[in-house]
Amino acid sequence: MHVRALPFAAAAAFLVALPVLAQTGQMSPRNVPKPGQPQPGPFRPLPDVEVTAAHFALVSTQLGKPGVEFPNDTVRFTAQLKNVGLAPCPAGGSYHIVVTRNGVGIANSTATDLLSARGSSFTYSFIDTIVHGAAKELTYRITVTPGFVQASTANNSASCKGYEGMLHGFGGADFAITEFTSSFVDGPAGRTFYFVVKVRNNSLTYQTIGTTANIYIDRAEHTHVATFRTDQGGQRLPDPLRTTTFTFSSKSSELPPGSYAVRAVLDMDPREHDPVPSNNTSSQSVVIRNAR
Repeated sequence: MHVRALPFAAAAAFLVALPVLAQTGQMSPRNVPKPGQPQPGPFRPLPDVEVTAAHFALVSTQLGKPGVEFPNDTVRFTAQLKNVGLAPCPAGGSYHIVVTRNGVGIANSTATDLLSARGSSFTYSFIDTIVHGAAKELTYRITVTPGFVQASTANNSASCKGYEGMLHGFGGADFAITEFTSSFVDGPAGRTFYFVVKVRNNSLTYQTIGTTANIYIDRAEHTHVATFRTDQGGQRLPDPLRTTTFTFSSKSSELPPGSYAVRAVLDMDPREHDPVPSNNTSSQSVVIRNAR
């Protein structure tokens, strides 16, 4: 009887040990890494190169020039690159840039160290020459291929489309103030007033190279209580049929005391580059209550 009980006792001991083996993972081949299989590591933030904007504008033209049989248009194409990732781009990192016009490559280059820390940006610029009247539409596309691992590759291209009517419009672009609002925030250093001005390009003409504008906050005609230049901080006047929002601020100590109404005024430089100045003053007025 004792000889027959030994196998039964061994089997019972094995059955008792099954839960223990299962808990320790010794019975699960899924938990055993295969030879050469990489082990999961901690999360590592990556840089992310994004082409945030692209546009082109007329630089010069030979249209109408006497003695020129095939007049040319010189166009400047620009694009904004930005690191929108969680980590800096590596030092010495390369960026392969390809630009096409109507699907045909016109620029192919490689540069290094265009971007660095998170949030850093770089403006790419390329001068192109086209034969006037050769293409009804112009579509520029830029694609940036970094030489390092990044978080996403789906945002490395941007394109813009236009036609020669945008380049050769009647007179200058028609910019207009479409909205004007103001608010304030009280902080340890006192009250700060914020002004938000929306400017729309009502025309099919791009901003002429070298043209800028000032936005004045006027208490009365030609009485400026605050001034903002539209090219500050890398901003620019809007492209055809587009709207740009300009936001700027002034401290309470920088504004006259008291309660008074103000309007926003867009002043072009030079003024003749905006053929319709009647819409350069906001229809809305806001009341500034500056008790200092």
